[in-house]
Amino acid sequence: MTDRALVNVESVIAVSVIAILLIRARPGAIPVRAERIPLFPSLAVLAALVCFVLLIYQEDLKNGFLIDDYTHLHDAGAATFKSLLNGFGRVPGQHLFYRPMPAIGYWIDLRWAALDSLRWHLWNLLVHAVNSFLVFRLLLLLNLKTASALAGGLCFALFAGSAEAVSWVDARTELTCAFLVLITLILMLADSKKPHWARLTLAMMSCALACCTKESAFAIPVLGAALAIPLEPSRRRNMLTRSLAISILCAGLFAYRWWALGGIGGYPTKLNLPRAAEGLLFRAWGFFFFPINWSAPLARFEVLALLLYLAALLFMVCRAQGSRPLILCAVAFAIGGLLPVYNMTLIGSDLAGSREFYVPAVGLAILTASLYSVPRMLAILLFQATMLHHNLRFWDETSRMASGVCRDTAALALKSSARISVADLPIKRDGVPFLANGFPECVAFFAPGAKVEVGNGSDARGPIFVWDPTQNRLRPR
Repeated sequence: MTDRALVNVESVIAVSVIAILLIRARPGAIPVRAERIPLFPSLAVLAALVCFVLLIYQEDLKNGFLIDDYTHLHDAGAATFKSLLNGFGRVPGQHLFYRPMPAIGYWIDLRWAALDSLRWHLWNLLVHAVNSFLVFRLLLLLNLKTASALAGGLCFALFAGSAEAVSWVDARTELTCAFLVLITLILMLADSKKPHWARLTLAMMSCALACCTKESAFAIPVLGAALAIPLEPSRRRNMLTRSLAISILCAGLFAYRWWALGGIGGYPTKLNLPRAAEGLLFRAWGFFFFPINWSAPLARFEVLALLLYLAALLFMVCRAQGSRPLILCAVAFAIGGLLPVYNMTLIGSDLAGSREFYVPAVGLAILTASLYSVPRMLAILLFQATMLHHNLRFWDETSRMASGVCRDTAALALKSSARISVADLPIKRDGVPFLANGFPECVAFFAPGAKVEVGNGSDARGPIFVWDPTQNRLRPR
């Protein structure tokens, strides 16, 4: 079966499941109000999620940096307090993005983590665990029972499609943005229940910081409106009012961003409505339901977990009767979260670019929590944990290979009397960012002073090396 056919099969199954669940759902059913959780049990849930994430992602702590990570290390080392503050003003030259907050984050991290990759990865894991806890709190504010909310938080923590966002230091922007987005939405939900000007003010401040972190945060008003769907009428009105206030703020921030960049920014792309619809309404759901990197075949126990998961899905569509407002909320949240990156939703079988789905995956957590039952959750969590283990394998292998290539090239550069040139570097390997971006910084990381240039070698004065995909190494031209 071709990669295209495989992802189409996944998407057909996923969209069919969603359609059947909506048809069989209880119309207009209000979810059961969650019991109030005191502070200590909440802290216990947070601690458990931290331990859980550290356990499932433990191999990540052994990985080194990847391409693009080295660029951030270099830029953070050269940054000053003044240059970081200047990042909030007009950006000189041609820039694609307005993201002053991540630059501050990298600068702070470099002060405590230095060049120790373990500490950088550890910070990613801790932020992911906190985000999973925030998903748990958000689900409680949607009136779900504690067990259902905990299941949704665990689903988010284990979601196999988050491997790129959590394992790649460069993707920390996604984690930070998600943290601020979730804080904003939680404050909005809490304020819809018990309005207070201070809570709404904090929500708007958090929203502003999120929009300065990544462009996907501009979807917050849509996400807030999606969360209003399953609420009781009075809270729904309050939530929609707060979403309107946040949308006015986002419009002002977007206008400021346009001024700062001197244009709309972003990757140059043409609006293709059929392609966007296919990504948002079809392929994205195949990824949410089957976050599997098919760059290598599944092991036997992974196939067994997949079959058990398919059986759970079949049983769910035959027997489960969830709340239609909650299911609609989950679908609207996922699609709303993907709107800013609609042109990147046609994700391939190697899951490259899946970091863009990190915030929208909260929609999957809402859907999972709304259909909670112990046997069903065990099958789903087992599948996610197994596929996450499968997906993380590619990050481990590629990280080690990239470090080896940079180390070997650094040794060659130090021995050469002239600057060496490299060409044909691959962008990715098995869906993992590989060598094309930040290669000179990667070489300099292993041997300060070693200099290489990336190009086609046409005007090179020193030795020229090209990538050999058959042997996975650079060889002399």
